[in-house]
Amino acid sequence: GSRYGRASLATSIQIFKFMAMYSVIEFVSTVATYYINVYYQNNAYYYIDGLLVLVLSFTMSFADAYPKLTIYQPTDRLLSFSILVSFIGLSIIQTVFQVIYYCSNFLELDGTNIGFYSASRDDCKLVSSMRKVKGYWGCLPGEYSNYAIVAKMFNPPILESVHGLIPQYVAVALAVNIGKPFRAPSFENRWFLFALITLSLANLGVMITSNKKLLSFIDMDLMPEPFMKFVVVMSIINTMVTLAWEWVAVPFISRLGRKRSGMAIS
Repeated sequence: GSRYGRASLATSIQIFKFMAMYSVIEFVSTVATYYINVYYQNNAYYYIDGLLVLVLSFTMSFADAYPKLTIYQPTDRLLSFSILVSFIGLSIIQTVFQVIYYCSNFLELDGTNIGFYSASRDDCKLVSSMRKVKGYWGCLPGEYSNYAIVAKMFNPPILESVHGLIPQYVAVALAVNIGKPFRAPSFENRWFLFALITLSLANLGVMITSNKKLLSFIDMDLMPEPFMKFVVVMSIINTMVTLAWEWVAVPFISRLGRKRSGMAIS
């Protein structure tokens, strides 16, 4: 009974952290895209919210209790030291990588697709309404009140994929889905493991596919090859840093905190 009670509490806390991080990731990316008048399309939300987040959060709860009863107990506070350390650290990591993705979208990676031009506010409003047009023009605030800088982006769907939303959700789900000492290891949760592998492959396929029908369905478009490689490499690094923080740094910092205050572990 005690094993399953502790496993249930640990599972609830881990799902809470995942949902909290989902909110942070989507908030940061939405604010960044709104800044240049790019808006997520409905199919992008369906894929992220309806498929990634729902499936991962649901399958995370299928983990069994750890076989051995530990002398420790999960924290009973959502605002405990270890949870705050985990949440703040993960939030900073995902935000930093999204800023990198965002800034890299303005770099001249293929030497042709980026340019900056002056335009009136009326022109800016006009081109901002052309969200479905290839070679979309997104507006940025200019130095003078009567003008704006218009940046020619690759196109708005590419900006959505550039923000790293897809790999960040999977990375965070894997990071917070911790097993020992309260739950069975995540690789023993067959449903979660299947969902993780399937969604990871699907995400990779979305990022590198050249199938225009598939990309059109989720409101994305083919990225230039140098930019595609950059996004894939940065996504891998993003995942590794996320796992290192949650699996190595957070336990170490939490142990230091417990030695000083005697708090329970999460």
